[in-house]
Amino acid sequence: MIKFDSQEIISFFNVLNENNISYILLRNIDNELPNNLSKKKDIDIIVRIEDKYKLENALLTNNWDKIRHPYSKVPYLYSMNPCDFYNLDGLHIDIVYELPCRSLITRQWIPLDQKIQDDLWEYKIEVFNLPWRYLLSSEIEIVHLLTRCIFDKKFFNSGYVLRLNEIYPLSNKEILSKYLDLVFFKFTKTLLKLVEKREYDAISNKYLTFKDY
Repeated sequence: MIKFDSQEIISFFNVLNENNISYILLRNIDNELPNNLSKKKDIDIIVRIEDKYKLENALLTNNWDKIRHPYSKVPYLYSMNPCDFYNLDGLHIDIVYELPCRSLITRQWIPLDQKIQDDLWEYKIEVFNLPWRYLLSSEIEIVHLLTRCIFDKKFFNSGYVLRLNEIYPLSNKEILSKYLDLVFFKFTKTLLKLVEKREYDAISNKYLTFKDY
Protein backbone atom coordinates (compact mmCIF):
# COMPACT_ATOMS: atom_id res chain seq x y z
CA MET A 1 0.00 0.00 0.00
CA ILE A 2 1.39 3.39 -1.01
CA LYS A 3 0.97 5.91 1.81
CA PHE A 4 1.26 9.66 2.21
CA ASP A 5 4.22 11.06 4.08
CA SER A 6 3.00 11.98 7.55
CA GLN A 7 4.54 15.44 7.19
CA GLU A 8 2.10 16.24 4.36
CA ILE A 9 -0.79 15.53 6.70
CA ILE A 10 0.75 17.39 9.62
CA SER A 11 1.34 20.41 7.36
CA PHE A 12 -2.35 20.48 6.40
CA PHE A 13 -3.47 20.58 10.01
CA ASN A 14 -0.83 23.21 10.77
CA VAL A 15 -2.48 25.46 8.19
CA LEU A 16 -5.86 25.04 9.90
CA ASN A 17 -4.44 25.63 13.36
CA GLU A 18 -2.29 28.60 12.44
CA ASN A 19 -5.25 30.30 10.74
CA ASN A 20 -7.67 29.64 13.61
CA ILE A 21 -10.06 27.64 11.45
CA SER A 22 -12.88 26.15 13.49
CA TYR A 23 -12.85 22.48 12.46
CA ILE A 24 -13.27 18.93 13.75
CA LEU A 25 -11.69 15.77 12.36
CA LEU A 26 -14.59 13.49 11.50
CA ARG A 27 -12.92 10.12 11.19
CA ASN A 28 -9.63 8.39 11.73
CA ILE A 29 -10.60 4.81 10.92
CA ASP A 30 -7.90 2.24 11.77
CA ASN A 31 -5.77 5.14 13.10
CA GLU A 32 -4.59 5.90 9.58
CA LEU A 33 -3.62 9.48 10.44
CA PRO A 34 -0.98 10.72 10.31
CA ASN A 35 1.32 7.81 9.44
CA ASN A 36 -0.74 5.25 7.52
CA LEU A 37 -3.10 7.08 5.17
CA SER A 38 -3.36 5.27 1.85
CA LYS A 39 -2.93 7.29 -1.33
CA LYS A 40 -6.45 6.11 -2.24
CA LYS A 41 -8.06 7.85 0.74
CA ASP A 42 -8.69 11.41 1.86
CA ILE A 43 -9.08 13.38 5.10
CA ASP A 44 -12.60 14.22 6.27
CA ILE A 45 -13.30 17.27 8.40
CA ILE A 46 -16.23 19.50 9.30
CA VAL A 47 -15.72 23.26 9.34
CA ARG A 48 -17.99 25.97 10.69
CA ILE A 49 -19.76 27.58 7.76
CA GLU A 50 -18.64 30.99 9.06
CA ASP A 51 -15.04 29.92 8.38
CA LYS A 52 -15.65 28.68 4.83
CA TYR A 53 -13.93 31.57 3.08
CA LYS A 54 -11.19 31.93 5.70
CA LEU A 55 -10.45 28.25 5.10
CA GLU A 56 -10.45 28.70 1.33
CA ASN A 57 -8.07 31.64 1.52
CA ALA A 58 -5.72 29.80 3.88
CA LEU A 59 -5.55 26.70 1.70
CA LEU A 60 -5.19 28.55 -1.61
CA THR A 61 -2.44 30.70 -0.08
CA ASN A 62 -0.61 27.47 0.82
CA ASN A 63 -0.82 26.09 -2.74
CA TRP A 64 -3.87 23.86 -2.34
CA ASP A 65 -6.25 23.61 -5.28
CA LYS A 66 -10.03 23.68 -4.88
CA ILE A 67 -11.43 21.01 -7.21
CA ARG A 68 -14.80 19.51 -8.07
CA HIS A 69 -16.18 17.34 -5.31
CA PRO A 70 -16.61 13.66 -6.29
CA TYR A 71 -20.29 13.92 -5.28
CA SER A 72 -20.88 17.31 -6.87
CA LYS A 73 -23.76 15.96 -8.96
CA VAL A 74 -25.61 14.58 -5.92
CA PRO A 75 -28.37 17.03 -4.82
CA TYR A 76 -28.35 18.63 -1.38
CA LEU A 77 -31.64 18.93 0.49
CA TYR A 78 -32.93 21.38 3.12
CA SER A 79 -30.55 24.16 2.12
CA MET A 80 -27.54 22.11 3.13
CA ASN A 81 -24.27 23.83 2.26
CA PRO A 82 -22.43 21.99 -0.53
CA CYS A 83 -19.27 20.12 0.43
CA ASP A 84 -15.83 21.28 -0.74
CA PHE A 85 -12.85 19.29 -1.94
CA TYR A 86 -9.20 20.39 -1.95
CA ASN A 87 -6.06 18.80 -3.39
CA LEU A 88 -2.34 19.19 -2.87
CA ASP A 89 -0.09 16.74 -4.70
CA GLY A 90 -2.70 14.00 -4.50
CA LEU A 91 -3.68 14.56 -0.86
CA HIS A 92 -7.42 15.23 -0.84
CA ILE A 93 -9.43 17.00 1.85
CA ASP A 94 -13.20 16.41 1.97
CA ILE A 95 -14.94 19.22 3.83
CA VAL A 96 -18.53 19.38 5.06
CA TYR A 97 -20.21 22.29 6.82
CA GLU A 98 -23.02 20.24 8.35
CA LEU A 99 -22.89 16.65 9.50
CA PRO A 100 -24.70 14.83 6.65
CA CYS A 101 -26.24 11.51 5.79
CA ARG A 102 -27.60 10.19 2.49
CA SER A 103 -31.15 9.28 1.62
CA LEU A 104 -31.44 5.51 1.25
CA ILE A 105 -33.74 5.76 -1.75
CA THR A 106 -32.97 8.99 -3.63
CA ARG A 107 -29.32 9.19 -2.40
CA GLN A 108 -29.43 12.95 -1.80
CA TRP A 109 -27.35 14.52 0.95
CA ILE A 110 -29.37 15.53 4.00
CA PRO A 111 -28.14 17.37 7.11
CA LEU A 112 -28.74 15.64 10.42
CA ASP A 113 -31.03 17.30 12.94
CA GLN A 114 -30.06 20.84 14.00
CA LYS A 115 -29.67 19.72 17.62
CA ILE A 116 -26.85 17.42 16.51
CA GLN A 117 -25.30 20.18 14.39
CA ASP A 118 -25.28 22.59 17.34
CA ASP A 119 -24.05 20.08 19.90
CA LEU A 120 -21.17 18.77 17.80
CA TRP A 121 -19.51 22.16 18.19
CA GLU A 122 -20.51 22.73 21.79
CA TYR A 123 -19.24 19.35 22.97
CA LYS A 124 -16.28 18.80 20.69
CA ILE A 125 -13.27 17.17 22.33
CA GLU A 126 -9.95 18.99 22.39
CA VAL A 127 -6.95 16.74 21.97
CA PHE A 128 -3.29 17.41 22.62
CA ASN A 129 -0.02 16.20 21.10
CA LEU A 130 -1.72 15.40 17.80
CA PRO A 131 -1.67 17.40 14.54
CA TRP A 132 -5.47 17.87 14.71
CA ARG A 133 -7.00 19.68 17.66
CA TYR A 134 -10.63 18.59 17.83
CA LEU A 135 -12.72 15.43 17.63
CA LEU A 136 -16.43 14.72 17.83
CA SER A 137 -17.85 13.74 21.20
CA SER A 138 -18.23 9.97 21.57
CA GLU A 139 -22.02 10.19 21.30
CA ILE A 140 -22.03 12.26 18.12
CA GLU A 141 -19.23 10.24 16.57
CA ILE A 142 -21.32 7.09 17.10
CA VAL A 143 -24.29 8.76 15.40
CA HIS A 144 -22.02 9.83 12.55
CA LEU A 145 -20.49 6.37 12.06
CA LEU A 146 -23.86 4.61 12.25
CA THR A 147 -25.54 6.93 9.76
CA ARG A 148 -22.56 6.66 7.42
CA CYS A 149 -22.59 2.87 7.50
CA ILE A 150 -26.37 2.49 7.26
CA PHE A 151 -27.27 5.24 4.79
CA ASP A 152 -24.11 5.77 2.75
CA LYS A 153 -21.94 2.65 2.77
CA LYS A 154 -24.86 0.27 3.47
CA PHE A 155 -22.55 -2.06 5.39
CA PHE A 156 -20.18 -2.02 8.38
CA ASN A 157 -16.55 -2.61 7.49
CA SER A 158 -14.02 -3.80 10.06
CA GLY A 159 -12.53 -0.36 10.71
CA TYR A 160 -15.89 1.17 11.56
CA VAL A 161 -16.80 -1.81 13.73
CA LEU A 162 -13.55 -1.53 15.69
CA ARG A 163 -14.09 2.17 16.26
CA LEU A 164 -17.72 1.71 17.33
CA ASN A 165 -16.69 -1.03 19.74
CA GLU A 166 -14.01 1.25 21.14
CA ILE A 167 -16.15 4.32 21.83
CA TYR A 168 -19.58 2.83 22.54
CA PRO A 169 -18.63 1.74 26.10
CA LEU A 170 -17.35 5.28 26.77
CA SER A 171 -20.53 7.00 25.65
CA ASN A 172 -23.36 8.38 27.75
CA LYS A 173 -26.22 6.09 26.69
CA GLU A 174 -28.97 8.54 27.64
CA ILE A 175 -27.44 11.31 25.52
CA LEU A 176 -26.70 8.89 22.69
CA SER A 177 -30.27 7.61 22.69
CA LYS A 178 -31.64 11.16 22.42
CA TYR A 179 -29.43 11.88 19.41
CA LEU A 180 -30.34 8.62 17.70
CA ASP A 181 -34.05 9.33 18.26
CA LEU A 182 -33.62 12.40 16.03
CA VAL A 183 -32.50 10.15 13.19
CA PHE A 184 -33.94 6.68 13.75
CA PHE A 185 -37.05 7.45 15.82
CA LYS A 186 -38.63 4.27 17.24
CA PHE A 187 -35.89 2.10 15.76
CA THR A 188 -33.42 3.57 18.27
CA LYS A 189 -33.98 0.94 20.97
CA THR A 190 -33.47 -1.89 18.50
CA LEU A 191 -30.40 -0.20 17.07
CA LEU A 192 -28.79 0.26 20.47
CA LYS A 193 -29.42 -3.38 21.37
CA LEU A 194 -27.72 -4.48 18.15
CA VAL A 195 -24.73 -2.23 18.79
CA GLU A 196 -24.53 -3.45 22.38
CA LYS A 197 -24.48 -7.06 21.14
CA ARG A 198 -22.11 -6.11 18.29
CA GLU A 199 -24.54 -7.56 15.75
CA TYR A 200 -23.62 -5.05 13.06
CA ASP A 201 -24.38 -7.32 10.13
CA ALA A 202 -28.03 -7.39 11.16
CA ILE A 203 -28.54 -3.64 11.48
CA SER A 204 -29.25 -2.63 7.88
CA ASN A 205 -31.76 -5.37 7.21
CA LYS A 206 -33.59 -4.84 10.52
CA TYR A 207 -33.75 -1.11 9.85
CA LEU A 208 -35.09 -1.56 6.33
CA THR A 209 -37.74 -3.99 7.50
CA PHE A 210 -38.69 -2.11 10.69
CA LYS A 211 -42.39 -1.22 10.65
CA ASP A 212 -43.20 -0.12 14.20
CA TYR A 213 -43.01 3.65 13.56
